[in-house]
Amino acid sequence: MQKVILAWVAGSIFFEGIGGTPFVGMFRMLGATPAWIGLLVALPSLASLATPIGSWIMARTGSRKRFFLRFSYTGRAMWLVVIFAGLILPHGSSATLTFLFGCILFGRLAMALTQPAWWSWVSDLIPAERFGEYWGRRQMWGRISGAVGLLILNWFLGADPTYGRFVFYFTIVSLFGLFDIFIHRGVTGIRVKVNREEPPQFHRLFIEPIRDRKFRPLLIFIGCFAFANQLGGGMLHLMFLEDFQLTYFEIALYMPGLLGIMWVIGSRFWGRLVDNLHDGRRIVFIVCSVVVATHVLIFVFTGPRQHSLIATALALGGISWSGYHIALTALIIGMSPSHARGQYFAAYAVFFGIGDMLGAISAGQLAELFAGLNYELGPLHLTQFRTPYLISAGLRVSCLFLLPFIREPDSRPIGVFVRRIFSLNPFHRGTWVYVRSKLDRPRSM
Repeated sequence: MQKVILAWVAGSIFFEGIGGTPFVGMFRMLGATPAWIGLLVALPSLASLATPIGSWIMARTGSRKRFFLRFSYTGRAMWLVVIFAGLILPHGSSATLTFLFGCILFGRLAMALTQPAWWSWVSDLIPAERFGEYWGRRQMWGRISGAVGLLILNWFLGADPTYGRFVFYFTIVSLFGLFDIFIHRGVTGIRVKVNREEPPQFHRLFIEPIRDRKFRPLLIFIGCFAFANQLGGGMLHLMFLEDFQLTYFEIALYMPGLLGIMWVIGSRFWGRLVDNLHDGRRIVFIVCSVVVATHVLIFVFTGPRQHSLIATALALGGISWSGYHIALTALIIGMSPSHARGQYFAAYAVFFGIGDMLGAISAGQLAELFAGLNYELGPLHLTQFRTPYLISAGLRVSCLFLLPFIREPDSRPIGVFVRRIFSLNPFHRGTWVYVRSKLDRPRSM
């Protein structure tokens, strides 16, 4: 498992780099409008719709490690094609943007096909009672390396980078992505048993998780919440550049800098709660979903270069998103049978992908609709990119009403936990002894 964590140290720089502000800035230089940017942000989610195909191939061949390595090398090397094609082709041309978008989609599809194989493969290597601890540590080291790596690279870009600097930036980022896959070659591979007499059918693999009554509410929440999040988040990087008037280095200080630090702090805390509390993964998921849904309202009240408000929003985001992802991954693993884990992760990826893709496309269209808007009412700032965040926050809060329907076989109603929390006296020493005993509960062997 140390090799998997080491691989993520390199992989986090790749994934943070290809999805960050420099990527949006490079395409703005190539002539992309907000609508194009919305489509660009939607491409990873569109590609994720192919994950059931990867699950089907894995189920028919039994291969996880080899399948992951081959397609991952192809997908990540595609980014080198993108940046050097942009160097040769004319800027400001729709044909150039279309070609580059096609290359990115191809690379994303190759990476999306490997997701079920990777999740199924790695989850079989992690002891169930130590999942939160391991996943928290992986997130922590990945965030540290991503923050340090991108701070250095964004410092190199400067305030007004040329396209040549973007080429250097994404070449380094792509090499880190390839190094991530190279490290995975040393991780122990575990083949899946294949029924040769009755090969799995594609539609059955995809339908089985959706028919699972305990898993279906989680899928519905994931799809709706992803749409609501991306409705604002799709224009996040443009908002930083054009509304908040931040430089690339300042953005890197916040994302992944401050965001990464808070993610690291939250990862160990949330991971411990997931492992040690009864129904811990569900409790952490609910608590973090509430904070994720509400903290973005701060952006609507933030003006140009108001660093205190930006820092507050991202600090809350880092803490809450770290717990959200740890708990969500634990819920999927806990709700899925080991022999079908790849299928369940594929179903999750499809529902998330549909919601995320529609949210990103809608974000671009809303930004075009609100072009030129500049309205202030007291502390409220509504602009082309802030207004979608106000709509996004409202939809996120609406999605929270779906959380009580997410239940595991031994789960208790949310009201039980709420009553227990309010029954505790924070000024009584016995309260903290009780809480500590819950967190220090010895793990079962």
